[in-house]
Amino acid sequence: MAGNLLLVDKFTVTAPVASVVLGGGSAGSSGLNVTIDTDTPYMVVLAKADCATDRVGNWHFTESGVANTTASYSNAGRIQYATTSSVSSGNVTNNGYVSKSRMESDSGMNVIMHIFDAIDSSNFTTATINSVEDLQDSQSGSIVSWHAVTTMETASAVDGIEFTLEASDNWSGGDFYLYKVV
Repeated sequence: MAGNLLLVDKFTVTAPVASVVLGGGSAGSSGLNVTIDTDTPYMVVLAKADCATDRVGNWHFTESGVANTTASYSNAGRIQYATTSSVSSGNVTNNGYVSKSRMESDSGMNVIMHIFDAIDSSNFTTATINSVEDLQDSQSGSIVSWHAVTTMETASAVDGIEFTLEASDNWSGGDFYLYKVV
């Protein structure tokens, strides 16, 4: 039956780590040697992902287990504050954003991400991101949601995804899941 989710990789942060790689073959954090290997969509879930210092969460697609930090990632998104104000955002950077604002340490961020056209080296790989977190910026103390579409503007085969924090900070907790749609 089409449309089911199959858990293919999982990593739980139990001690501080600089990055978490889902898929990526032998470079994956779980040690399961899993890769994104079909042209079907994938779904990523971050549950209560946390950092020790207030930081912005970033991600990169991996190619042969190595994060592609040189490609252009086109981000178009919208931040929605609990106060009902919102800010649109669009930019091209060398990473995708898990969040576009500083998440507060020890608050836990929750993310659902969908990945499309990952192994098709003739098309750009695209991801949709929805995250909810406690906010640390001018709207401090409120809840923020980030909804975005990001495209890695390099036609190459992607085999995983790496999550990092700005300023090379460490993830201090959370569960990271990679599902394949079957």
